[in-house]
Amino acid sequence: MTIELAERLAATSARPRAWDAILRDRLLAAETTGVVFSAPLLIFPSRLSLLALLLLPALWLARLIARRSRPAPAAWALALMALMTSVSLYPSVDLTLSRPKLYGLVLGFYVFGFALTYVDSPTRRQALACLLAVGGVAVALVGFVGTQWNTGKIPQLDAVYAHLPRVITSIQTSFSKSQNGIHPNEVAGTVALLLPMAAALVVFCHGRRVRALAFGAFVVMTLALLLTASRSGIAGVLVALVLLAILRWPRLVWSVPVIAGGIAAAVLKIGPGRVAESLLALDTATGSSGLGRLEVWDRAWSMIQDFPFTGIGLNTFPIILDTLYPLFSVGPDAQVPHAHNLFLQTAVDLGVIGFVSLVALLIAAAVALVKAWKRLPAERYFGTGIGLGLLAHVIYSLTDAVALGAKPGVFLWAMLGAAISLSAGKAEAPSGWQWAQWALFGLACGLAIFVSLSGLRMFPI
Repeated sequence: MTIELAERLAATSARPRAWDAILRDRLLAAETTGVVFSAPLLIFPSRLSLLALLLLPALWLARLIARRSRPAPAAWALALMALMTSVSLYPSVDLTLSRPKLYGLVLGFYVFGFALTYVDSPTRRQALACLLAVGGVAVALVGFVGTQWNTGKIPQLDAVYAHLPRVITSIQTSFSKSQNGIHPNEVAGTVALLLPMAAALVVFCHGRRVRALAFGAFVVMTLALLLTASRSGIAGVLVALVLLAILRWPRLVWSVPVIAGGIAAAVLKIGPGRVAESLLALDTATGSSGLGRLEVWDRAWSMIQDFPFTGIGLNTFPIILDTLYPLFSVGPDAQVPHAHNLFLQTAVDLGVIGFVSLVALLIAAAVALVKAWKRLPAERYFGTGIGLGLLAHVIYSLTDAVALGAKPGVFLWAMLGAAISLSAGKAEAPSGWQWAQWALFGLACGLAIFVSLSGLRMFPI
């Protein structure tokens, strides 16, 4: 009798756990479908983008009700960035320009929460690693056929450019203008973010088939990166690959002084003046070169001082620059799209609080990855690929920028969420702070809907 009663109690207690597993799988399937459906609508804005802006908050709310939310140390940073995204619409001089970046940030916030919640097992981490490598190959392939190459920058590459097909000859930029292809620096920044993951799979993963496929992805992305001739992107990837080799074979740390000495000797042979001139040259949106980054950074710093709390408004940098902070190194037809520094650009767009939030997310990701190095030795490919990818992107972002909310930005948010998930707690009932995060995300979506409807002239404003 006692044994039978114990079996009944055990069966009864197992039902909630089984139900939770079923609910979790269904919710994961629903959210995955929602992301796949919403991503193209928000990356390429249209009238149907409203459907995505309604769907994502509903799925986020369902996640909270199902108690699938995982507390993370950087949750406040994401909430503050969502708040500043909403605040930044106030000073915007043109909401139609702000809308594409607003949509991109809304998608990014959701992808961050999605990765933070569901990348919680070895299988899912491996799936995300492979997905990032595949995404890098996709970016490289699109770059091969759609990039407006910088001919003349490296004469040896001009012959290669001439033999590459041009399938994409015109794209619509976020400034409502057409340009003759994708800017190579944007391709370089995205590839720099994703290439280290393929390299980490080659070095750390034990599966022969996975390593072979990852090596192929690594080669394709490397070729694309070299063709962009982006100094910032190549420098970031080189640093990441050197650190990857040292992490895998610690004895190689003794080669660092040799590498540093070789770089110093090359600089002396070429000439410090020529090297400095090359590094300070700026490729503007028109492809011209000759504007020093120092002048652009000076104007961005002036904007931050004048608009420290609200920023100047999402995606309005060229307008504000030409109107209030004109440059003297370029002609009137050249347009500088951003501050050529991700951190300055974030402070310009979202104010100082937005800048602090971005830095806090990066620090939280770094801390989580360092702790996971010893805690998850069998999955070092994941932490290494994520960490070195973020490092390469940060190095690139010191002298260039893929602004927050840009089309490739979804990869950055996925990697940040996946990194911080390594130190996130177990799923639990939502706290007041988690509900506040949902409210701020809902506010950002609501304002995105308002801006969208305003652009469609459905509101009399």
